[in-house]
Amino acid sequence: MTCPFVFLSVLFKNDLEVESAKLEKMPRRLPLPSSTPLAATSAKLPVVHDATTQAPSMLIGQLKTMIRQVVRDVAKVTAQDVATLLSHTEGTLQRRVDVTPGVSKCLQQLTFEFLFILCNTH
Repeated sequence: MTCPFVFLSVLFKNDLEVESAKLEKMPRRLPLPSSTPLAATSAKLPVVHDATTQAPSMLIGQLKTMIRQVVRDVAKVTAQDVATLLSHTEGTLQRRVDVTPGVSKCLQQLTFEFLFILCNTH
């Protein structure tokens, strides 16, 4: 019997490869349509780079580590660990100018998978 987490990992890898191929065909930065709430907010408040937030690469590593910890022994993961990780993710996505669309998609997908696995282990 195959472990469900291996299946999720394969799905994530395939999704990431498809998204990566799409992004290679697109220009580096696309302006958001003005009809989206995020665009309306960002038009009023331009993103100012906050160097105190975590680098996307560090956050991706932390998400992968936390997923491994949840799979191995969910009892070792505290609510504070989860809250801190989600707070760092939010800060990185909202207050760093070096987050590319690919990085954003990767962080969103890893966060979704982390929460999905966490909910299914309780």
